[in-house]
Amino acid sequence: MLMDQNIFQESSTVNIYQVAPILAEPNLYELLHSFKQEHTSTGYLNTNPMEKLNLRQLKELLSKLKRKSAEQKRTVHEWMSKPELLINLLEKCKNNKFEFGCASQTRIITNGKGRIIYSYRIQDKIIQKFISLVLNELFDDDFFPESFGYRPLMSIMDGIELMISNSHNAKYALKLDIQNFFPSINTNVILSIIEKKITNPNFLRLIRKSMNTYCKINGKKVKLKGLAQGAIPSPVCSSILLNHILDNPIRDAFPNAKLYRYADDLFILFSEERYVNEITVWVENTLKNHNLNISEEKTPNVVSELRKGQQFLGYKVGKVQEQLVIDIDQDKIKLKVLEICLTRPEHLHNYLRSQLKSTNISKETHRSWYNILVDLPTLIRKELITKVHLSNLETILAEIDFVRNLLLRELSPQLLEQQIKSMRNHILGKQEENKKYIPNKI
Repeated sequence: MLMDQNIFQESSTVNIYQVAPILAEPNLYELLHSFKQEHTSTGYLNTNPMEKLNLRQLKELLSKLKRKSAEQKRTVHEWMSKPELLINLLEKCKNNKFEFGCASQTRIITNGKGRIIYSYRIQDKIIQKFISLVLNELFDDDFFPESFGYRPLMSIMDGIELMISNSHNAKYALKLDIQNFFPSINTNVILSIIEKKITNPNFLRLIRKSMNTYCKINGKKVKLKGLAQGAIPSPVCSSILLNHILDNPIRDAFPNAKLYRYADDLFILFSEERYVNEITVWVENTLKNHNLNISEEKTPNVVSELRKGQQFLGYKVGKVQEQLVIDIDQDKIKLKVLEICLTRPEHLHNYLRSQLKSTNISKETHRSWYNILVDLPTLIRKELITKVHLSNLETILAEIDFVRNLLLRELSPQLLEQQIKSMRNHILGKQEENKKYIPNKI
């Protein structure tokens, strides 16, 4: 500890990234890997990860925190420029004296509906991030590839591509969303699962505290139910639970069905008609055993034939000529664009770019994106002409035109590549077909 303190003795205003790390100190990846090695060799993790942390790793954790809002950028910058804050945090970690503070709640609007998320002090987020990474390191191998939410190197695009490649024979789809999921979770069940891999009592105590969020409401300190939305470990903790109570058992009960899960969004594909009612009842009963219920409002409990189409994560999943076809939901994207134009038009560029970037590459999705971008100016003018001042409308349209042209230039090479690939496959198919009719030479 003395060596760590000496690094920063000269000035308390030195930026932490200007200080050379101690060469002997392992980086964050090496530390996490050592925990996985211990678990692999002994069957559990008895080491207390908090006691193994060093300043270099705390810096890495700090750099991984989100910096979207002005407040997030300000607080991260403050911690970067004041090394004594990290030194103090490190001392608490090594002496098992770190305590989480109260969270603050914020009401946000998404897709026209309000919900509450919780935010934390930056030191809380650093430790939450560390807990999340340790849990991911120990549990990720247990998760199925079809569970692709909030996992390293597993994006929505990866899940969609997996769906296309693995579900050719599917004829039916069941889409479900768990009602009020995070607040309804029994954290004791999650901890009982974690205890099978982690045995250090101090670290288990810290994990429990990270799941038990307190918030001041009307001046009183109140303990929130379940997991808090906004807490960094909540996604991996919820996946640990659902992997245990749902992902594994459903594969035993219905081996020919495929469950694709993004957090609490469930999408089940299957081909046997007899499963239509059985799967629905089984999922509902399984979740009820753990005080979880299906949201009838968000996802009506209806099994649909794939040829009629189904919605999942902003995509339309359907079947055309026995081929699984996945396309974007153009109407949903257009509604979101209109909402952003009315509230925060400066965010439009980032929204469209992020949506386009996260879209699975296919002939259908690229054609749909092309249509959206081409139609945007007409759509905006038609829908907003009576809702915003004319000068504001012209400003929005100018921004739309700039963003649209930029994204169309990015989209064009990909669309051309898809067309060339499709043409090449068509030519190769014709060549193979012609070979059948060429008589063998005598």
